[in-house]
Amino acid sequence: EMEAKKESRSYKPDKKRRQCRRGSWQEVKDELNSLSKFLDEMIHREEARSALKETEL
Repeated sequence: EMEAKKESRSYKPDKKRRQCRRGSWQEVKDELNSLSKFLDEMIHREEARSALKETEL
């Protein structure tokens, strides 16, 4: 984990080689999980906003 943090700090343009490393799929999964959580939050916020508008009418 510390190695990943170090890598992101000192970016080197050898991404293709880095993606072939074992465990890179886990990184992709984590990224997708955080993205879907973010989208869920946005959708929830939108729904709450529209519900608020409906009650105001």
